[in-house]
Amino acid sequence: MVGKELSREKFDTLRKKAEELLSLQGDPSENPFGGDLLKLIHELHTFQIELEIQNEELARTHQALMRSQMLYTDLYDHSPVGYITLDKKGIIQKANLKFAEMLSMERAALIHQRFSQYIAFEDKDICYQHLLNVPDPDKNHSCELHLKRKDGSLMDVQLESIMIAADDGAAELYRIIVSDISYRRKIEAILKYSRLQLEMILNSLDAYIYITDMKTNKILFVNKAMEDLYGKDLIGSLCWQRFQHKTEGPCDFCTNHRLVDAEGNSTGIYVWDFYKQDLNRWFELHDVAIPWIEGGLVRLEIAVDISRRKELEQQQKTVNDLLEDTVKERTALLNEKNIALKAVLNNLEQEKKDMEDAISVNYKLFLSPVIDNLKKAATQKKQEDLIDILESRLNNILSPFLKKLSNPFLNLTSTEIHIAELIRFGKSNKEISELLGSSIGTIARHRENIRKKINLTHKKINLRAFLSSLQ
Repeated sequence: MVGKELSREKFDTLRKKAEELLSLQGDPSENPFGGDLLKLIHELHTFQIELEIQNEELARTHQALMRSQMLYTDLYDHSPVGYITLDKKGIIQKANLKFAEMLSMERAALIHQRFSQYIAFEDKDICYQHLLNVPDPDKNHSCELHLKRKDGSLMDVQLESIMIAADDGAAELYRIIVSDISYRRKIEAILKYSRLQLEMILNSLDAYIYITDMKTNKILFVNKAMEDLYGKDLIGSLCWQRFQHKTEGPCDFCTNHRLVDAEGNSTGIYVWDFYKQDLNRWFELHDVAIPWIEGGLVRLEIAVDISRRKELEQQQKTVNDLLEDTVKERTALLNEKNIALKAVLNNLEQEKKDMEDAISVNYKLFLSPVIDNLKKAATQKKQEDLIDILESRLNNILSPFLKKLSNPFLNLTSTEIHIAELIRFGKSNKEISELLGSSIGTIARHRENIRKKINLTHKKINLRAFLSSLQ
């Protein structure tokens, strides 16, 4: 009924256009053949124009249908997925070029062929069950199986099917989308292998590892060490219930808020120590937010048992405290001994000074007058010289000269020290030889040895002047 009304409306529109075109040809009342004839002619002209307009509309409609048909054919044949239409017996009624390309066959060779002959033998039951489920809206209308190419090689595909009515409406057909999922299967295999490798690595680590959803706190993954500690039914349960035995909400010490910033990005690894009271063990925890397979961030925690380390640290602290106390006691004792030693050294220094003063006083009081008397009583030059030497020797007891000459570093003999003393007093080799009863050559050799031992060889330094500087 609606179709007829639309057709009538279109006819009235066309008639109106025809009358407007006819009015442009002149006034019909001026025709000499009368009003009826003119009316008939007017009707014929109107009908003719209506037919012409209808023909133009039909031509435009036909062209639009042709363009639509070409677009449909192009989309159908060059779709990125294969399209086939099967009858109830599984015979291919239609197939696009993509499906023929997938099987490396000509499209014409596929038409009226049984679809099952292109399915791998072990997957035929999958396809059969799939087609049985297509009419049921509550069943899954997709499946995955292997198709055989012309060369016998297999390819992974996914079938998505619906039921449609045939053109005559007398039968029902299967319209199936065939998608090549070989690349997806390859990626899935790689991911599966990578996951197995990752799980193998995580299970081999000497650490307790688990992953939880940061929003729901549900456990997504645990390694073998965690299963051995808490059981094998952890996946899907709440971490705060299973790990901390809590009954009301997440733990107060949960670090989820430390693992992401205000924009929801991972802030990196957060490391902290935790004492688990029910196990009486210390753990070093490494927490980090990482991207997960389904998208979004999840919490990864790696817990390393550091109970032994904590025990050793406590032992070390005890030892350090003991050593520190011992050092303090020893330091106090050494300070006391240093004070006592300083007192002893001061006493020795004072005794030394007192002894030096006593010697000096004794010399002045007892020896100096005797020497003066000997000088006055001496009758020969040789006796005077001997008395001078005696006086000099006594003075040297009170001076650093002999100490310097007898320094082990100089390595002078007693004879060389005696000769050095005479040289300092200005005695020549001849005078020294007469005083000591030695030859002049012997004295000269002793003089040369003295210069060598005090490092004056080949130096233009007067020996007497150098020896006098030692006073």
